[in-house]
Amino acid sequence: MEKFQEKTQKIQVEYMEQWKLPQLFAGCGLTTSAGVIIAHAHYPISGLMTMAEDLMKLAKKRSAELASKLKSGNAGGQETGTLDFMVLSEAGSEPVKNRRKNEYTAKSQYNKKITLTERPYTTAEARRLLMTIRSLKESKLPRSKLKALYSVLFQSSSMQAQFDALRIKERLKITGDLKEGSIMHRVVTSLSCFPFRETSDNEWTTPLTEIIELYDFIQPKNKILKK
Repeated sequence: MEKFQEKTQKIQVEYMEQWKLPQLFAGCGLTTSAGVIIAHAHYPISGLMTMAEDLMKLAKKRSAELASKLKSGNAGGQETGTLDFMVLSEAGSEPVKNRRKNEYTAKSQYNKKITLTERPYTTAEARRLLMTIRSLKESKLPRSKLKALYSVLFQSSSMQAQFDALRIKERLKITGDLKEGSIMHRVVTSLSCFPFRETSDNEWTTPLTEIIELYDFIQPKNKILKK
């Protein structure tokens, strides 16, 4: 997706230099959005296609919002590709929007909107997410410790989630998995209200769900190159 945007930007410039194009029609390059489902091979393809289309619509919506901000001069606006994704661990026909609302919304004691994901992602955000997961794998952090954080996120209240997450954080310090400069230390310190990130006065999010859900499917880069 990143290469597509880069190439379409480059081609426009080349065509203008060759007088084949009067002006740039997409100065930042053309962008594309995608919906990605990771599921068991035996899952009915028609169901996967429907969910992937729903995810793509959510990704396109994020892309349109960012482009609109750019046109209006608001901070954070950009022309960029976006993607949304889901790891499907069990069969179900519930629409993606309903799944997100029912499974990824937490109760808050602080009058905040708490969303247990940061999807959809821009391509740059997705690249950073992949780098984070690969670094966690290379650090040999026990998978069980990440899984413990995952269950914490889905506690009955955000206050309980924070309390349990801080207990895990202290255990990580004792075992040396949270030493300063480590990838886990960077992940934890990036979450201002651990295990949540404050994105506005009234909203908290977290990237931990996608990190943990994708963990088993992402290989360290050196293994990919060897293949």
